[in-house]
Amino acid sequence: MHGGFRSDRASGRFRAPTATRRQRAAARIHADAARARPQNIIAPTAASALFRAARADGAALLNEEGSSDYDALRRLMARLAVRVAASRSPPAPDSAIPSGYTYLLQFIAHDLMDSVVAFDVESGELALVGGSARAAQLRLDTLYGSGPEECPHAYAIDAIDLHNAGVKPRYLLRTGPRRTAPASGAPTRGCCPMRDIARARADDTFSHDPGLPPGSAALTETLLADPRNDAHALLSQLTVLFQTFHNHLATILRGGAATLDREATYRLFHCARMIAVDVYREIVVRDVAPRVVDPRILKRYEARKPLVYDGPAPPLEFSQGVFRFGHAMSRNRYRVNSEEALSLGDALDLSSAGKPGDLPVDDAWLVDWSRFFDDGSAPQRVNFARPIGLSYARQLNDEATFPPFIEGVDAPGLFQRDLLASAYGGLLSAETLTGFVRSAFGESTTPAWPVWRAAIKSWLESDNLTAAGVPILSEDDIARLSNDPPLIFFVLFEAGVGADADAARGPTLGPVGSFVVAEALFAALDRRAVGFEGVGDLPDRMRACVATLLGASPHGPAARAAIEPLAAAAPRTMPQLIAHLEARGAFA
Repeated sequence: MHGGFRSDRASGRFRAPTATRRQRAAARIHADAARARPQNIIAPTAASALFRAARADGAALLNEEGSSDYDALRRLMARLAVRVAASRSPPAPDSAIPSGYTYLLQFIAHDLMDSVVAFDVESGELALVGGSARAAQLRLDTLYGSGPEECPHAYAIDAIDLHNAGVKPRYLLRTGPRRTAPASGAPTRGCCPMRDIARARADDTFSHDPGLPPGSAALTETLLADPRNDAHALLSQLTVLFQTFHNHLATILRGGAATLDREATYRLFHCARMIAVDVYREIVVRDVAPRVVDPRILKRYEARKPLVYDGPAPPLEFSQGVFRFGHAMSRNRYRVNSEEALSLGDALDLSSAGKPGDLPVDDAWLVDWSRFFDDGSAPQRVNFARPIGLSYARQLNDEATFPPFIEGVDAPGLFQRDLLASAYGGLLSAETLTGFVRSAFGESTTPAWPVWRAAIKSWLESDNLTAAGVPILSEDDIARLSNDPPLIFFVLFEAGVGADADAARGPTLGPVGSFVVAEALFAALDRRAVGFEGVGDLPDRMRACVATLLGASPHGPAARAAIEPLAAAAPRTMPQLIAHLEARGAFA
């Protein structure tokens, strides 16, 4: 049981952990993290020969000079990024995927991978030790952290308990204060929580900053379990949405009980958390996966289990390669809560690490989620994502936002960084993965590698001139890249260009990208069950959770009645979840 609480499954009793239990739990977590090193999705010996040979070790990553292979590969990735940006293909129309899924994918990525990079000394050299320390995946750990006892800054005290004697229980997620609707540009529907994430000022952090107005409070600290969810305004607003869902659950399940003892608080918190995670996982399976995974591939995952991958963390091909496809879905501008289009660049600036003096987010960035998740009522109001393909929004290639890591070697922009992650990640080659997909799903699923190689070569040769008429890629570059392309390049090419220019392509990833994403998602779902996942369908699981954890409490009957509207609605998509929260007054 996560969050510093222990459950006796036989009695259903919760006990607060002793220091010894906490120490043992911490030791176990560290041991799990040490073992949770990402690995290749199939045989690691089949990794790309080109990139494995030039892959940087920890010392090289710390050294700008590096080896000749290291620098040569970085420069090749820079030239490829420039070549992709030079494409003169007409811009593709928006996809059929609402833009909310762009940022839900980022939220899911954080929930799968902790992206911890630690330093160690091996043989007298500094080494980077990377991996996913997320021991529990797809469990909303970015919201809950290690629970209210060990991550108290992420939790609020209910106003009901403020004046009660003794230690104040925490079971609600902390959010910023609710704002009144702005006089102009207000959300056109009630689908907006009208608040920012919780933020705080660190004393004296900006006391000598002449750029801030006198007496202003720079909100430099995020009160989140995972501050990565404050990467930009759209992601922090999505975090508020899930925080609102948990708090709505906890509030209705408490049912106005005047006081809660320690055990009742634990039970209430875990009941709300289990239901929130269960609904979230249903959304991942029923709503997110069908939008980005090729239906021919997804059909093989009806049992919600991976076909081949059994590693302890998402495979390298997912974390360092394929799942970065979501970057290509970002738009340059969004209609956030009115018809005024706001810049993605401005959203990227709005974080406690970016512009803490401009926070909390102003009214313009309070997201009306009916504009990001299509409920079918007004599709003309919805922001739709860019198609998955070899084109990034202009804001993501901006040198001021994403400057080169090494001046004169790297190209600016997020795509260059994605290419480097694939190049140095030790990933399986696109050829190996293509062959595996043909073997596992049928040869008609995707063309043989020689067809792909020829298509990539032809595409790289076109539009291969700078404005001055100088070739961007040499013949040797094109030969190397078409034989062994970086995986993120290949999956974007697969989805957006294809091996046959005349073939119709859908809104999803192609078969290879879809296979990697499906393996990672369903391996994470299968790796560790949550709550009452083995008890019937979603409504039955909600009722079982409440009956087991709260049924014996004085407010048990009220809690069972309170969960019925949610069980009856059983939201399995983001529009359904938003509609339920709106109907139940959770945004009021």
